[in-house]
Amino acid sequence: MARRRASDDTESQRLLNLWSPEPESGPAIGCVATTFTLDAGHFEEQCLARFISMETDAAESARAYLIEREDKLSQVFASVLVDQRHAKNQRSLRWHLLPIRLPGSAIQHAKLSLLLWERHLRIMIGSANLTPAGYRTNREMVAVLEFGPDG
Repeated sequence: MARRRASDDTESQRLLNLWSPEPESGPAIGCVATTFTLDAGHFEEQCLARFISMETDAAESARAYLIEREDKLSQVFASVLVDQRHAKNQRSLRWHLLPIRLPGSAIQHAKLSLLLWERHLRIMIGSANLTPAGYRTNREMVAVLEFGPDG
């Protein structure tokens, strides 16, 4: 059975916070996200950094940040499915980018994120693209389903 977050909880209204694990979630295992447009830097530095619980800050110590990021990302699976028109020049050695091409003039417009930790699964279905504007400035909607050991 899914547990829904309270709509009046201000923390649940911050989309980036949804990429952070619950206290008892355990280590990150993998994530798959879909989007129409993508900002690879935002996805890696904001979304994935929260998902894998980065402890260092690139602004404080770039070297320590890079070492921790490489270590943690090497232990998880991460993939983004993005409309082919917005997948150019956006690559990473630590996560997969899969351009989606639909028949005719159709576009890949779904925004779904599956985040899996050892003891927790979060499914987010929403309107926000994986971009700074989508997660920080636009008014976006998201429905969150949470699953844990108890259902």
